[in-house]
Amino acid sequence: MSPRPPDDRNEPEKGWSWWYPLIVLVPAMLALFALISSMLQGSGETAASLRGARLGMTADQVRQRFDEGAQASWRTEIVGPDMTLIRGPSASLDRETRFEFHNGMLVAIRADLPPSADEARGDAVEISPAAVIARTNDERGRVHLRVLARDCPTHAEEVSRVLSDAP
Repeated sequence: MSPRPPDDRNEPEKGWSWWYPLIVLVPAMLALFALISSMLQGSGETAASLRGARLGMTADQVRQRFDEGAQASWRTEIVGPDMTLIRGPSASLDRETRFEFHNGMLVAIRADLPPSADEARGDAVEISPAAVIARTNDERGRVHLRVLARDCPTHAEEVSRVLSDAP
């Protein structure tokens, strides 16, 4: 009987074996890094948030999380493709707060705050890669707070104005 030729079907190809783990491991490591980064950033209030509401949330998430526990009324305005969710005054905030949505995501927050509110304190303009926060004082001492997503086409002109006026 003649010897059988070796069976090559179970052996990996020579050129494939060294970079195959890279195809699997690199995306897995990137995903793990992204997950850990988001968990670390999500552990507290971010610069682009106000009392539990954060840019990128849906309208339902804003209703659930903004100023949790405070009783207030909500109403909705729709203009073209954009929606504005307006929260009526409550015991914790004595004026309306407006949440503006584009493509279903929160892209702007506008609040008229008493000077004693924690969010009223801070620099006139704060800039991050994702958002711009602008605070202006009126003659009665109230602080008008705007939190704007930098990548929203609806607010691009307003973001440019805030950035050009920044010190």
